[in-house]
Amino acid sequence: MKPNAAEDEYFAREQARKREKMAREEAERRAREEAEALKKLHWMHCPKCGRDLERVTTPLKGFQVDRCPSCHGIWFDKGEVEILKKVIEGPKGMAESVFALFRSKKKAAPTGGTSGGKK
Repeated sequence: MKPNAAEDEYFAREQARKREKMAREEAERRAREEAEALKKLHWMHCPKCGRDLERVTTPLKGFQVDRCPSCHGIWFDKGEVEILKKVIEGPKGMAESVFALFRSKKKAAPTGGTSGGKK
């Protein structure tokens, strides 16, 4: 028995759908791999000078920030600025401890900025 035109058209549409689905899945896989590669390339690197960042624990209840040992920039993860604000609004004297983090060993002026979140 020979397939009719309607059957041929049905199978052609099914094959086209499968090819489209496979192409979409491949594009999604490539996008995930590219995002992961970019994350590995930039993870814990200073946005200003590109050097490795170090995690610094502050004397403020274990609050941690990312600090560049090269340019002395301070970089925050998402939500850390809000936490820092709450800590600063706490008992007097703590603000000086926080601001000391921003001072480099060579300069008295703060350096660095905020990141949009690296995690």
